[in-house]
Amino acid sequence: MRQYSEQTKQRIRAIFTEKPNKISFQNKEKLAAFGPVLKKNKVIIIGAGISGLCSAYELEKKGYNVTILEAQEDHIGGRIRTFRHGNIYSEFGAMRIPEEHDLTLKYISELGLSNKLRPFIQESKDTFAYIRGTRVNRTDEGKETLKKKFKLSERELQMSVDDIWMESVIRTLTNLSKSEKEQLYSKHLSAKNLISLDQNSLYNNLKNSNLSRAAIEFVSSIYGVTTYLETALLEHLREELEGVWLNKFWEIEGGMDIIVKKFLSAIKANLLTGAVVKKIINHEKQAEVVYSYKEQDCKLSADWVICTIPLGVLTRLEIDKAFSKDKINAIRNVNYDSSTKIITRCENRFWELNDNIFGGGSVWDGGLGHTWYPSDNNISKNINISNSESMLISSYTWGMHARRIDSIPENDINNYVKNELKKIHLKMNASELIESKRWSWDNHEWSSGAFAFFNPGDQTDLYKELVNHEKKVLLAGEHCSFSHSWIQGALESALEVCNHIVNRRNE
Repeated sequence: MRQYSEQTKQRIRAIFTEKPNKISFQNKEKLAAFGPVLKKNKVIIIGAGISGLCSAYELEKKGYNVTILEAQEDHIGGRIRTFRHGNIYSEFGAMRIPEEHDLTLKYISELGLSNKLRPFIQESKDTFAYIRGTRVNRTDEGKETLKKKFKLSERELQMSVDDIWMESVIRTLTNLSKSEKEQLYSKHLSAKNLISLDQNSLYNNLKNSNLSRAAIEFVSSIYGVTTYLETALLEHLREELEGVWLNKFWEIEGGMDIIVKKFLSAIKANLLTGAVVKKIINHEKQAEVVYSYKEQDCKLSADWVICTIPLGVLTRLEIDKAFSKDKINAIRNVNYDSSTKIITRCENRFWELNDNIFGGGSVWDGGLGHTWYPSDNNISKNINISNSESMLISSYTWGMHARRIDSIPENDINNYVKNELKKIHLKMNASELIESKRWSWDNHEWSSGAFAFFNPGDQTDLYKELVNHEKKVLLAGEHCSFSHSWIQGALESALEVCNHIVNRRNE
């Protein structure tokens, strides 16, 4: 959750005036140009997450007969997972939409939800950074205070945290040609420079920019990317090129799961919940899916199968007759990140009453990882809302930090949260925290990980095989996109496979 100064944002915007030529909108326009199909082909969609629901929505508009098989009996929406208690709610899953994600916002408009968009407060100078045992506000002055906690070189002492990032990651991106920047979104990396960069991690890029280990810890702690240091540099270059962290973010008033409900109301597909797929068989002209439903073994054939489930879950299915050996290798080895959230229900919004925090996030170099505060009272600052029962995302962690949070016994979670939050919210009364609920995407049976996020070499070695279409069984989901971890990626991949199917409507 990079939080740049306004000056740095202007500097980056001035450098990257031309947005990447992504194909997501082109795919939607192509799909819209096709009339209804004459042959009523059958399509099976495995998984009722956003990618699956979007695929059903688009294909039904073209006249396809769609069946959706969803393993969970009590949840639709995949990694959109809104947690509710009475009239209050928070998000275990997707919680924000970047302004730059135009395809997501296009669907929100198409589903009649534009009036539900509300600013998600990404940044607030009243929030805190707790790093190396020191608590500061997330201001330029606070960052300078933290700088003294690190053994930086004379050169590094003269640089702000944004300067360090600019001199490493942003400089690497500016050195790419226009064609190289476009190739960041290609499944075929041919430019020698990009092939070389794809072998680099974020850590290697920072280190190769003549930064000390202390400076790397300094910038990664403040930006909250410590657990991403070993991930592929190209992942971070894409987000910078798109300007994901430069502009506004949005949320859906009433909960992100309203997007799921709107998709559901717009489709007529035969949706089976509790349908656990066991096996997929890929033929030249058709595909078969074997699944259990209501304690019965069932088999269903269709002209096409779209498999949208997370790759970790897919590896548990019998897929040796569905995909080539190279594709199965990619399915097994594309890196997935761990992610865990803790949502804490509180008697009141002590962060608003005591610390003047009306949205944004605090960052830790360990412990809770990130703490996110609700944005809904940012404009009115209604004292009645501040004094009412509420929820906050007390902990949002990734990677090894998430796995450490996962190991805390369930009965100890609330006390752990209380002890950690008291380090930044000095006036907080521990009794104000009623209960804490944890959600681990690693430990959830039907996710087996949070989202795809490439390690060095994954784009060169695995991505092409992952997204290449083989006969009648197609993969979709954010893992089949270059917008990993975002709703946008799920939508992009859905449009890609829908276009593939409609383009072959007469076969």
